[in-house]
Amino acid sequence: MKSNFSRRHIISMTLTAGVIGSVGLAPLGRAWAAGQEDLVSENDPVAGSLAYTSDASHVDPKAFPAYRKGADCANCAWYEPKSAGAGRCNYFPGKLVAGKGWCLMYSGHPK
Repeated sequence: MKSNFSRRHIISMTLTAGVIGSVGLAPLGRAWAAGQEDLVSENDPVAGSLAYTSDASHVDPKAFPAYRKGADCANCAWYEPKSAGAGRCNYFPGKLVAGKGWCLMYSGHPK
C-alpha cells in the first residue's frame, strides 16, 4: 500500500509543528528559565474562588469562620518559601503567594 505522505512531507510537517510549538511556549519557557514567577493577584479567578487575600490581617473572621488570628501563608503546610515574603503554593501553580496572605485552603498552625 502506497502512503499519501512522502518522507519530505512528514519531515516538513514535523519541523513546522516544532517551530509553532516553540514560538507559542517561548514566553513561558523564558519565565521558567529566569526563575520569574509573578505574585498571584487577588483578582485571579482561582484566588477569588479560594478567597485569597495577600494580607491575612484583612480577613473578616465572621465571613470566614475557618480563619484564625495568626494564620497566614507562611505557616501553611502548602507553602514553600521562594523569595523574601513570597513562596509557592500547590493551589496557585506557576505563581507566588504573599507570605502574609491567606486563603480557604489554609492548613497549618497559626503563630
